[in-house]
Amino acid sequence: MKVIFVFVFCLFIFFNVMRTNTNKENYPDTLVTENNSTYSLSGKYKLSLHSGSDNNVQYYYFTISSDNTVLYTSDEKYYKRFTLFLSWDDNADIVWCYSSDIGTYYWVYENGNWEKYTYAHNKGIMQVPNVFRKLRPKYFP
Repeated sequence: MKVIFVFVFCLFIFFNVMRTNTNKENYPDTLVTENNSTYSLSGKYKLSLHSGSDNNVQYYYFTISSDNTVLYTSDEKYYKRFTLFLSWDDNADIVWCYSSDIGTYYWVYENGNWEKYTYAHNKGIMQVPNVFRKLRPKYFP
């Protein structure tokens, strides 16, 4: 019985280490996670990821804040069962979001509001952050 317990315990440790290493490799520090909020290029805005649930279905949403005041809270619910990348633009104070469920969007601060745009409609105009290209090279050539 002890041998089985030790074997199961070792498997548990092994898979947790593998999962942690995989996540570390797949999610660079430039991506926003629940444990890693990041600041915009100018340093004026902070992008944070939060969790919520509806009837036991877990989801993410994000906030943009400045001086500890929330300026924007995403209306979208990004369900945890799908891949989500959230990052600042490489060259400007623009928020980028890739969801394997609903697509790629970006938000720009205009006229006192964070305005949402669809990347699919602006592919020739806007370029996704390099981290998106690195993580999804076939999707973002």
